[in-house]
Amino acid sequence: MDAAPYRIYIEHKIKGEHNHKINKFALGAYLRGMSEFKLFISDMKYLGQFKIMVFVSSYTKANQLVEMVNNNSDTYKAYIPRHLVCISGMIAGVLTDINLGDIKGDIQCDVPIVDVVRMTKRIDNEPVPINRLIITFRAHELPSSVKLFCCYSKVFPFTPKITVCSKCLRFGHRLENCKGTKRCVKCTQRHENDEEYNNCNSQWCIHCRSDEHTSTDQQCPERKRQHSIKSLMARKNLTFTEARLQFPVLSQNVYEPLSRVEEFPTLSETFADMTRDNHNWKNPLKEQWSRTNRERLPIEAAVKLYKEKDKDQIQTRKRSRPNQLSYTEDTT
Repeated sequence: MDAAPYRIYIEHKIKGEHNHKINKFALGAYLRGMSEFKLFISDMKYLGQFKIMVFVSSYTKANQLVEMVNNNSDTYKAYIPRHLVCISGMIAGVLTDINLGDIKGDIQCDVPIVDVVRMTKRIDNEPVPINRLIITFRAHELPSSVKLFCCYSKVFPFTPKITVCSKCLRFGHRLENCKGTKRCVKCTQRHENDEEYNNCNSQWCIHCRSDEHTSTDQQCPERKRQHSIKSLMARKNLTFTEARLQFPVLSQNVYEPLSRVEEFPTLSETFADMTRDNHNWKNPLKEQWSRTNRERLPIEAAVKLYKEKDKDQIQTRKRSRPNQLSYTEDTT
């Protein structure tokens, strides 16, 4: 029932190796050695440094390829992640005192149900159950409703909440899973001690490179972009890599060292000049530039005058040239 192309994830079996970055050409050479799959593999794309997505045109060959790689290869492992073949929806109004096991035993739908999970919210960093359920369906499109305890309930797309790390200020993870370095919430820079963090008065957003708000502002354009990507993933059952292509980065300059032009030194304030203790070198340089500019202006004026004169001569020749008519003389 799935639509082609059929996607497979392949990565290294042992991630602790010194060279565990995967190479798609090496993987392609390995897969091309299997003659039964040669004509069915249409494309491969990187999913980061350690994972590759392989596109197969036949679902039977895709399943066989997963089994073949896992059984015969000591280097690679292949699998089909659940989010590529399943889609998640949400229903509301299910009280928390209803047992989740009873819900799983009674819920009915036109498409197969893979899993049912109760949603939670954090209160004082502790998960607290709420009256909503996340239902995973074995389908590519959400069903309109499910039947639970003789009641029909509408299924809504489930859009994961945008998470921002309070330590490194990046999207996609929380503080307890962060492997980055600590950044100031206000200026996004790294300070030496807690006093500098508390006394910082700057304001800068690491996501959209703006000084109008901080990185945790709910109205940040990049946060809205992330929410749009998550919504598209929920509605179209796409991966994050596929969905973000539909929403280009709003900032024109994504490189942080180049984002603040005012911090770049001018030619007269370079490090080399300052270390030489020579602050007067810019005066002769300015004089040389002015002299060169003065010499160039007459040359440009002469060239312009020559072009205008040549153009007038061409127009004059065209006006003085008689009309050339062809005549045929009768010699008989």
